[in-house]
Amino acid sequence: MAARANSEPITSLAQLTGPERAAVIVLSLAEDAQAVLRLFDEEEVKEVSQAMSNLGVVDAAVVES
Repeated sequence: MAARANSEPITSLAQLTGPERAAVIVLSLAEDAQAVLRLFDEEEVKEVSQAMSNLGVVDAAVVES
């Protein structure tokens, strides 16, 4: 997965891919993220981790969605 082309904040859920949506959820879980990541296989962990590192700014309303 390539880095996002611009640094514009993500303001819509439609702007996120599946792995990016998973990354937002995992990042919002804080301490509980480890328990969720244990449910993923190795490839999914890599994909979500990459999405997390490339995500950028996500509007709070998108996280709430």
